[in-house]
Amino acid sequence: MKHIFQIFKDDLTVLKNNVITLIVVIGIVVVPSLYAWFNIAASWDPYSKTDALKVAISSNDTGYTGELVPVDINIGDKVMSSLRENDKLHWVFTKEDDAVEGVKSGKYYAALIIPEDFSENMMSLFTTDMKHPEISYYYNEKKNAIAPKITDKGASGIQSEINKVFISTISDAMISSMKLMNSQEDNINPESLSDSVLIKLKNISKNLTMSADTLAAFKNLSTAGVDILNLTGTFSENAVEDKLIDSLNQSNTKVTDAKDSLVKAETKLDNSFNAINQLYTDIQASTDSALAKVTDNQASLVSALNTQADKVNEISKAYKLVVSSLEDIKKANPELNSLNEHIDNLIKKLDVSIKLHDSLYKEMTTTASNIDNGTNTINTDIKNIDQLIAKSNDNLQGVITTYKSDVEGDLNQLSQSLIGSNNTLISLLGDMKTDKQLLQQHNTKSKNSLSSVSTSLNDSEEVLRSVIKKIDTICNKITSAQESGDYDKLEHFLSGDTEHIGEFISAPVQLKTEKIYPIENYGSQMAPFYTTLSIWVGGVVLVAVMLVEPSSKYKHYKDWEKYFGRYLIFLILGLLQTTLIMLGDLYFLGIQCINPWLFLVAGWISSFVYVHIIYTLTVSFGDVGKAICVILLVMQVAGTGGTFPIECAPVLFQKIYPLLPFTHSMNAMRECIGGFYSDYYIRELLNLLIFLIPSLLLGLVLRKPVIKLNELFIEELEDTKIM
Repeated sequence: MKHIFQIFKDDLTVLKNNVITLIVVIGIVVVPSLYAWFNIAASWDPYSKTDALKVAISSNDTGYTGELVPVDINIGDKVMSSLRENDKLHWVFTKEDDAVEGVKSGKYYAALIIPEDFSENMMSLFTTDMKHPEISYYYNEKKNAIAPKITDKGASGIQSEINKVFISTISDAMISSMKLMNSQEDNINPESLSDSVLIKLKNISKNLTMSADTLAAFKNLSTAGVDILNLTGTFSENAVEDKLIDSLNQSNTKVTDAKDSLVKAETKLDNSFNAINQLYTDIQASTDSALAKVTDNQASLVSALNTQADKVNEISKAYKLVVSSLEDIKKANPELNSLNEHIDNLIKKLDVSIKLHDSLYKEMTTTASNIDNGTNTINTDIKNIDQLIAKSNDNLQGVITTYKSDVEGDLNQLSQSLIGSNNTLISLLGDMKTDKQLLQQHNTKSKNSLSSVSTSLNDSEEVLRSVIKKIDTICNKITSAQESGDYDKLEHFLSGDTEHIGEFISAPVQLKTEKIYPIENYGSQMAPFYTTLSIWVGGVVLVAVMLVEPSSKYKHYKDWEKYFGRYLIFLILGLLQTTLIMLGDLYFLGIQCINPWLFLVAGWISSFVYVHIIYTLTVSFGDVGKAICVILLVMQVAGTGGTFPIECAPVLFQKIYPLLPFTHSMNAMRECIGGFYSDYYIRELLNLLIFLIPSLLLGLVLRKPVIKLNELFIEELEDTKIM
């Protein structure tokens, strides 16, 4: 041990007696702290400065004046007014052209454009032509990586504010109407007035319920359309098609693009009927072609007939689903006598189609059985199948004719509330020989579009159900006041502060936030990362400037004595670096810290481990070891979750996360900054100390053979006269 301390004593003497060396050492101690302090200070509280981010906003909204709902509203103006009081971002109110051009030039980080029909589309909820209002959002991703994320939050905030304004305004209008009615009926006793209000509200609720039920029925129709598209898609992928496709060269049949908006329920039926019509043609062509090959390919014909019979059976089920959907429309609209009569007529024709399908299914399976058993009735059976297919097809045409002449016009009046009327359905089937893959892609797109329509219908239904629920709540309050006889309370409710009531209805739930382990600022949150990083950088600076091998006068010392003897000066300087860094964090920058002493202990243990790893790698591998230290630095910056949650990193970094020293140092420091949980602090420091085991193994055991290899490597590099 005395040899170890002799080397250490000599190193301290050199530092004491050589001014230049002492100045360099002071610089080595100070430089890493500057790296930490500058980065922590720069990221101290960036999100409090978002009011400097320029975001342009322009409103072309012309407003809306209600006829059914007594409201005169310009939501665009309300949004602009609320943003003038919002200082979370630097809102710039300008014209549309300037806003868009400003985003392109980098003058603004983002821009939001409110169109002229925005209020009108918002209020279309109460019309038969409901449309989704849209705000155009432009942002410049080239200018900065983080700014678009911040402006996205601003755009989302505007969306929430608009929803709140909309609901508040409608609620205000409804309550104001009731208040007006109350003031006009002062001569009516409270009980009569409350009865009148209650009846009207219940009628409104009943009408809205019928509308919601209608939307639910149309949603079921959309689902039926998806099911039928699934059937046609499955048929096009079936192995039977592959066997018969050579016989379909002359068919060249295509189904035209769906001509009406997806949001119209009648379009779903059109496409469903077209798909079934095409399927009939395919089945008939397949059967005729298979008959021509019956003598040499009976097994394929049997398989084809059985497969097609299964498809016919599935189509019959799909027809039944359409019938069920039509029944739902009747139930949701019992007062629409003309529509219901037409629907009844259509259902009768569909019932005939279902019976024909059942007969066709039975005939196909029987024919397949006859062929398999060698019965000589094949030609007769095939003709029977052809006749049934033709009858089914003729009946389908009758169904379509009935639907278009009678039902479609009536349904059109109810289907105007569907969203996305601009989208068109993709062609269901293409040329089965040359465009099979494209056909399948189009089929998939059609199903996706129908699914989107179904989702939109569901959203609309939920909105109506929400309004119904609120109206029912008001009815319950009126009923409660009637039963208790407290008509003063009822009058106060009807003539109360409509603005506050509207605000409550628009946002009835407030989010109560409770921080666990609160941290004052972003700089304190980032301090563990930059502090840990600086400690490692300090160790790299030490081996870059100072020699890791003692002078030749110690050659008679043992290798392990020289190893620990020189390490002590590196350890002391590393601890000085770490102490300066962490004291600066605490008292110069003023980061949050619950327990400064344990914070210092975490830093000292980190320095002890880091410097030992860096020192050992350099002693063992020389310049290659220094390069390895830099590689480890880069890996730990990316793979320890210092800036983003490790779950957001690629899978590779998630796997090596617990195997990196930075991870455990930062976790221990975070405990000191935010608050302690159980024995997590101690466990993390013990995990960090485990890294000393492989470092000592390399420095004391594996270093000897490695040194010889490293010396040979250095000689080869020196021979190049370049390195």
